[in-house]
Amino acid sequence: PTGYLDFNDLIGRAKRYGLDVYAYSKLLSDKHPDDPDAEEYYEGTYGKLFRECPGLKGVTLVGESVEFPSNDPNVFKGHYYERNKDGIPINKPSPGWYPCEDYAQWLELVKNVVRKHNPEADVVFWTYNWGSEKEEARVKLIESLPSDGLAILNKDDEYQTSYELKNKCKVIWVSMKDKKADVYASDIKLSNKGTTFNITFKDTKTTIEVETKLLGSANVYNVLQAVALSHELG
Repeated sequence: PTGYLDFNDLIGRAKRYGLDVYAYSKLLSDKHPDDPDAEEYYEGTYGKLFRECPGLKGVTLVGESVEFPSNDPNVFKGHYYERNKDGIPINKPSPGWYPCEDYAQWLELVKNVVRKHNPEADVVFWTYNWGSEKEEARVKLIESLPSDGLAILNKDDEYQTSYELKNKCKVIWVSMKDKKADVYASDIKLSNKGTTFNITFKDTKTTIEVETKLLGSANVYNVLQAVALSHELG
C-alpha cells in the first residue's frame, strides 16, 4: 500500500489471523543519548508511536535506517547522505554503516522510552552491512548489549566461536554445518530459482521446511537468523 496507513486498523486486522505487527523504523534519530533533551526527543518519536499504537508487538531497528549522531571516533557525525562536505568525500562511514561503540547506549534509551508505554514490547536491532567491518568492533558492540538482551551468532564463523563472550546476555547459535547449534539448516538445495532447506530447533527438536526465492547460502543464514529470533520471541 502507498500513502497513509492506519496502524491500529492494521494491528486489528492482523490480530484476527493470529498475527503480530512490528513497526519497521525509519524515524529520524538526531539526538545522542548524552544530549540533555534526548529522552524528551525520543519520547516524541518512539514514545508517541507506542502511545498511539498500543497493540504493536515491537519495533525493528536497522542500523542503516536509524543512524544517530554517534560519538564513535571511527565515524563522522552525520547521515549517510551527508558524506560529502563541500563536494569532498568524507573518509569515514556514517554511524548507520559502522558498529559504533555507543549504539548499545542509544538502544537502551529507545528501549526505555518504548517500554514506558508497553513493558512487553520487543526491540529488535539488526544490520546488513557491518559484517565487513573489523571483528574487534563488532564484538565490542555485542559485549555492550544489555544483560537482558539477546545475541544471535553464527556458529560457522571461527572468529565468533573462538571468542569467549563476557556479556551475560542470552546467545543463540545458528549454523549450516553444525547440528549441535541451537538452530541449524539441513538438506539445503540451491538453484537459480530459489532455495529450499529444513530448519531444526534444538530446544523443541522440531523441524520445519523452508522454501524461499532468495538465492545463495548467504540468504540461508539470513533466514536462519530471522527464524531463530521469531522462535525465541514466540
